Amino acid sequence: MSENAVDKARFNGARIGKKPGMSVLRIGLVSIPVEANGLSRNLETVQRVLDENANDDIDLFVFGEAVLTGLDGGNAQPGGVEDSSCLLRKVNQLTKDYSTALCTGFVESESGGLYLTHCLSFEGTLSGIQRKVFAGNPTRPHIFSSGKEIHPIPFRCHKVVILACADWMLPETVLAAGQHEPDLILAPTDKYSWTPCNRSVLHKAAQSASFWLQAPLVAAFDSTTGPIDEDAEVFACLAYDSSGEESIKASKKVGQSTVHAIDVKLRQANRKWGGFQERKRYIESHGDLPK
Repeated sequence: MSENAVDKARFNGARIGKKPGMSVLRIGLVSIPVEANGLSRNLETVQRVLDENANDDIDLFVFGEAVLTGLDGGNAQPGGVEDSSCLLRKVNQLTKDYSTALCTGFVESESGGLYLTHCLSFEGTLSGIQRKVFAGNPTRPHIFSSGKEIHPIPFRCHKVVILACADWMLPETVLAAGQHEPDLILAPTDKYSWTPCNRSVLHKAAQSASFWLQAPLVAAFDSTTGPIDEDAEVFACLAYDSSGEESIKASKKVGQSTVHAIDVKLRQANRKWGGFQERKRYIESHGDLPK
């Protein structure tokens, strides 16, 4: 398969009938080679993926972390990054042209700071944006600023949160997202090698997040272009249902582009033990328990 070919993989491809309190979204988890600071080429690749999958009945495409600009913050400087409003207009135009939804991200510059920002656009309209909270190791200097808060995003009568990379792997941000009781967790993620250690760690993190929030988690991974082994095996995607059960976990070669389509059940009722907010109220009403 050529470097730019899109491998259309199908997982549980048939539509699932709706049940009371539940609906189904077909989500395309996209992993593509990303060119650092290569906005024009990355945007063209995103458009090509939408074009080649336009007839595949995909409701929402999820790409890897900061896929439009790449994550090379070392070469990005405040004032040297394309205006975010211009970028968002381009993303909205894509979702309008292809009548679909898209979760994608970029390096954003605002008030002298740099952020790793992701957005959800639906049929030409911006549904919401989320700045990555854990944009770097808090104990070390790094170029990116923290988004500080998790914001719920409305999408087709559902509540969605975007937890990019470390944000879905760390308990602080998962718990912050849980306060909003989301129906779906979108997890755009950086490149991860397909090693036994990474497979174990990411499995535990994704299973925990989806189980405790009682919401499906879907993650798409980047692979970075450059002087690296194009045949190295890396993560392409993973997904877990609202009970913490693994739905899919797939790998690919660094130089490949892949689209894995999966039908995701979104549950809106019957949250276990009353849901996050009800459990929080219970704890707060008992003064002898930690708050």
